[in-house]
Amino acid sequence: PRGMAATLGNLAEACTQSGEFDQARRYFGQAIELFELIHDQSSWARCLNMLARAELLQGDVAAGASHYAAANEYLTEANETQFALDSAHGLLEAALLTGAYDQAAQLLADIEKQTTIRPGQQAALQVLQGRYFMLLGRYAEAQAELTAALTLTDDIFVLQTEFLAALVAWRLDDLATATATIERCLATARDENRGLELAQFNWLVGQMKLYAGEPAAAVAALAEAADWSRRQGVTPLWLQSSATLSLVELELGHGKQAGEILAGVVAALAVGEPAGLPDPFLFYEQLLQVMASLQPARVSVIRAAAQQQFRAQQALISGHHAQQRFLHADSSRQFVMREPL
Repeated sequence: PRGMAATLGNLAEACTQSGEFDQARRYFGQAIELFELIHDQSSWARCLNMLARAELLQGDVAAGASHYAAANEYLTEANETQFALDSAHGLLEAALLTGAYDQAAQLLADIEKQTTIRPGQQAALQVLQGRYFMLLGRYAEAQAELTAALTLTDDIFVLQTEFLAALVAWRLDDLATATATIERCLATARDENRGLELAQFNWLVGQMKLYAGEPAAAVAALAEAADWSRRQGVTPLWLQSSATLSLVELELGHGKQAGEILAGVVAALAVGEPAGLPDPFLFYEQLLQVMASLQPARVSVIRAAAQQQFRAQQALISGHHAQQRFLHADSSRQFVMREPL
């Protein structure tokens, strides 16, 4: 059973890398059952960490947080400090993705007290600090953390860091760096069959084309991102890509197509609020733009969700004495941070 469990774990990791998250979760689940059967609690907890990572990448943040918490409890009690730190990083990421910012601040403070940390874990921490700075609107500091992280790690998740780095570069109006990073990483993602990263970078390509005044050039990349993320069940990325694609179609005068895409997004939101959107403020702003044109009677529902996001971010910013703008903006863009009216 131990050898079979290890094989299943390896298969699951390969599926995670290619973005086949449902299959990855099945393999991890089978491996976890086998580790329980042979009473190998250490391997069980480590495998839970890997399962939780796949769940967070897919956008099932609640499941990921639950599994990280279970793994962390055992690993901490067993004094397996390094693996417990991995699960603590996962819990911090989940807190950031769900807007639990007070919890995130406490987790970050606890993690920073660790005295023994591997280079890969230091990189993971810097990525999370970068995410945190992004939430505060402190993009130069986020860029510094992400750049430092990229010098420390070359693991299979490095493209995730590159995606954040490209997004931050765009926020800072460093379009040359953003474009170069996107082109290089798209090629890598295609060569290595990295489905999630390919979709993420395609979404960012679409964003850049839209705000550069080239909506027609954005359609193919956004459609590819939305289609892949829908098929693989990566709901946050599907929602984000679809909202942007709907706005692009509206800009092009394709009201019917925009309306069909919008209907799918609104139906998904009726089921529950998403966690793990790549850019929640941009998501709600674009969605409100489309709804104001196509479904003005239903704008109030989406506006309430957007206001909730805004107020949570304002509390975070006020609590940490950060600058009063979460989103970088200039006169050519439409995502200035403000409370939805």
